[in-house]
Amino acid sequence: MAPEERTAIQELLQRGALTREALGVAQREQAARARQGRPISLLELIRARYLPGGVSAGPTLQDLSAHRPPTRPDSGSSFGPAAAVPPSERITRGTSLSQTEASSSARLQLKVGPYRVEGELARGGMGVVYRARHEQLGRSVALKLLQGGASASERQRERFRLEAEAAARLRHPNVVAVHDVGEAEDGTPYLAMDLVEGESLDERLERDGAQPALVAAQLTEKIARAVDYAHEHLILHRDLKPANVLIEAASGEPLLTDFGLAKLVGDERERITRTGQMMGTPHYAAPEQLGGKAVDQRADVYGLGGTLYALLVGEPPFNGETLVELAGKVAHEEPAPPSKRVEGIDKDLETICLRCLEKDPA
Repeated sequence: MAPEERTAIQELLQRGALTREALGVAQREQAARARQGRPISLLELIRARYLPGGVSAGPTLQDLSAHRPPTRPDSGSSFGPAAAVPPSERITRGTSLSQTEASSSARLQLKVGPYRVEGELARGGMGVVYRARHEQLGRSVALKLLQGGASASERQRERFRLEAEAAARLRHPNVVAVHDVGEAEDGTPYLAMDLVEGESLDERLERDGAQPALVAAQLTEKIARAVDYAHEHLILHRDLKPANVLIEAASGEPLLTDFGLAKLVGDERERITRTGQMMGTPHYAAPEQLGGKAVDQRADVYGLGGTLYALLVGEPPFNGETLVELAGKVAHEEPAPPSKRVEGIDKDLETICLRCLEKDPA
């Protein structure tokens, strides 16, 4: 970078016309353009796309996949070279730029369809979720964009469409609703969902550990009703886990989210999932899922049982250093009864939990 260009960018930062987060996004977009044979100077890119009044209508977002933050092992995102399960969504809370920048002109200036992006909320293997606002309606949403952007494969696009279709079918008080789908000007698919102010159940467990039995039972009952509702509408979630349950701060209500691995029962498009391919998060996936076999509603029951187990104990039913070790435990070992790990657990609640986790789904 030429000294003059570096100086000009520093001046933009000092004046508050450019945020450091916007600069980071611009740098990643510049690198992506260079890889595609479309080089551009960083200053030219910033002036064209990242300054108030000089923003093009549609962002190129595939460069955002260049960085993925580390996640806890039980989030199912990484098992090193032994991993055979595709990385799944891990909701990690971020802080919107409006909370960290005093001036509205200092916000990250990206526009996707009718939405103005305000900050990143979550990042996972299948997509990136942003806090955004519909410019005409003034409604805040969680805006999910397909990882890989316009260069995503047709298989990824079809999976994204299935997620949007599955979630859009559901209107339930304990399911995060989808309001809108579309494509940015650069071809990146997006879907707009309810913006849930709160935390994921996974984050609560990471912070507080095991929950009181009554709280665990109440949360699980509501999640179970949401799952049952999805099943009534012929939708399998296939990735039930604490990270995919959001707890609304104001009401304390749990909301089921992330239908990125959902299956519409009887839909032939399920062929986009290869035969023998594992789906779901290993710590909460049923044995038949880890074996790459066909699954039905009972796999969701297993994930629900695993989530209840984590609520009661503070950890998933099984842990392992590698996917092979973990899969072996899931397939051949019985989980330790929650009452053996935490005192005072109601026997009936424990029975429900362990019944959900039985190896034979018959």
